[in-house]
Amino acid sequence: MMILMGDSHTRSYTESKHLQCIFVGPGNENNLSSTLSLYIYLLKLSIIKRATNNFDNKAFGLIVGEPDLRIAVYGSYSLKNSTRTKTSQERHIERVLANFKRLCLLCNYFNLQISFVIGSGTPNKELFGISRLLNSGLSTIAKELEIAFFDPQSVFDKAEDRSIFFGKSVFNPLEDDWAHFSKHISKYFDEFSDNFMQEKLGKIGLEKTSNNFVSILFNKEFDCYYCKYSSILKLFFKVADRVESYIRKIFS
Repeated sequence: MMILMGDSHTRSYTESKHLQCIFVGPGNENNLSSTLSLYIYLLKLSIIKRATNNFDNKAFGLIVGEPDLRIAVYGSYSLKNSTRTKTSQERHIERVLANFKRLCLLCNYFNLQISFVIGSGTPNKELFGISRLLNSGLSTIAKELEIAFFDPQSVFDKAEDRSIFFGKSVFNPLEDDWAHFSKHISKYFDEFSDNFMQEKLGKIGLEKTSNNFVSILFNKEFDCYYCKYSSILKLFFKVADRVESYIRKIFS
């Protein structure tokens, strides 16, 4: 089984026959919109890897991008009516791409080599253009670093029936989910992964799932693992998130 780590978009891939998903944390903490958030992401990945001894010899991948789209267009993780200028959006995407490449290189340096990446995918039509722009850049960098890249936005764009990718909020089944694709996208990832990672498939069987900083627990409701961080780390991440938001408001 391959391991996919990332924000809440991991939930869209829990029906994949090839993936075991680990929810690292919410998009406001796990993104590539600033240098600080980049290093927070790297810190989390390092801590999680040390909580389990079954990462070695497994295909390890990340899902990235959708929270960064919202920052690029709205200047916030919340969906808003006001949008930033096209120049500001493109400048932000350039920053995200630079941080993505740094993250991949740093992961490799710390023995967390990424085998595959899932790019941004959104059912929100206001973000279609910026999602395509981001994925184009992510794909180029992934190819340069010899990392397999799956583009969910491209799958959505080519679909004859796009309605299958729309879902409901996991917190309120009466609300449309305008941030995440439905689990139907799992089928297309499996078709993609069949072509590049068959030799890595097999059970994860998380043998060791905790250390002093994090416990990796299974959530039956979401059908994926999630990370329960120590009180000190939760406080650190909360403070870092507020600092990142403050800095972003000043320089955006």
